[in-house]
Amino acid sequence: MLKVPPDQRGGSRGEAFDPNDDRLIPDPQMRKRYGVSEMTVWRWDRQPDLGFPPPIRINGRKYRRFSKLLAWEATRDAGKPVEAA
Repeated sequence: MLKVPPDQRGGSRGEAFDPNDDRLIPDPQMRKRYGVSEMTVWRWDRQPDLGFPPPIRINGRKYRRFSKLLAWEATRDAGKPVEAA
């Protein structure tokens, strides 16, 4: 994996944050990235104060914008507390 300087990181994974990166990441790939189950993502989607990016549905499948996932990671890295539901 390519190392990115800390000041250019978009999240805990070390990718360069590009707010214009509109790639769509399928939910199974996103779940693998975070090491969570489908049920966990279902709960995140129903907890608005968490700020998790909403899904984009295409032909019955869910995708997330990569730029929004990186922005969400950055808020998590900043240590903003989130109350459990």
